[in-house]
Amino acid sequence: MKWLIIFLWLILGVFYYTVKTNHQQDCCTNAVIKEQPATPAKEVERDPLLFEYNNNKAFTTDKFPDYKRRILAGLKDGQNLIVTGYYGADEVNNTQYDNLGLARAEAIKTLLIQSPTIDKDRIITRGALNNASIRKDELFKSYAFSVENKQPPKKVIQLKDRTLIYFEYGTDRPIEDQEVLTYLNQVAATVKSSGQKVYLTGHTDSHSSKAYNYRLGLKRANKIADYLKKHGVPSNQMVVRSKGETAPIAPNTTDSGRQKNRRVALEIK
Repeated sequence: MKWLIIFLWLILGVFYYTVKTNHQQDCCTNAVIKEQPATPAKEVERDPLLFEYNNNKAFTTDKFPDYKRRILAGLKDGQNLIVTGYYGADEVNNTQYDNLGLARAEAIKTLLIQSPTIDKDRIITRGALNNASIRKDELFKSYAFSVENKQPPKKVIQLKDRTLIYFEYGTDRPIEDQEVLTYLNQVAATVKSSGQKVYLTGHTDSHSSKAYNYRLGLKRANKIADYLKKHGVPSNQMVVRSKGETAPIAPNTTDSGRQKNRRVALEIK
């Protein structure tokens, strides 16, 4: 009997030890595989100006107004903003432009000139081929900005039937410019030899009154006539007139347009 009791105690002891050990292992196992809260994925910041495949429509984000402000604020006096739009070799161009890149650049220009801080003539658009692969199923960046120094405007432009001589704002002083002097010297030599007449028509932009601009146009034409006369062209071989602001060749709503309208048209007949 005594041995039976001892045997039973041994069995109970082994059973208790086994149960306790399994319980501890379960606790430890649960502690190891306890699920931790996931760390939120960092959102990828999108470019404020994007395009889609085969399309020149510009898609903007809420960050675009500030982006545009910074781009234009960085443009200095005497600089033009160059907008280059890119296109893929396998993209289809259904626009009026020579390529989809140029069409995208023009779409960006339209967005930029909605700001009154920049003259549209200071934004130059270009298109260029992008040899990198383009994703067809998502929006992508397809442009680049750069700046270049503006070239000084030409003072003499020779057309088929006449030559345009340009003046500064509000003045009748073009004669100091070597480009103008060289051309007028050639004109003087030509008409003295041929006997042809020189027709000089003065033009202005639309600033100031029509009466003032008529007089200013006439002064400009006379300025050219006086130089030719000093270099041997008889007065009876010259006809001087003015059209003031009435015959613009460019809009007077921009600086570059007004500059093109401040001119004397010279014709030899």
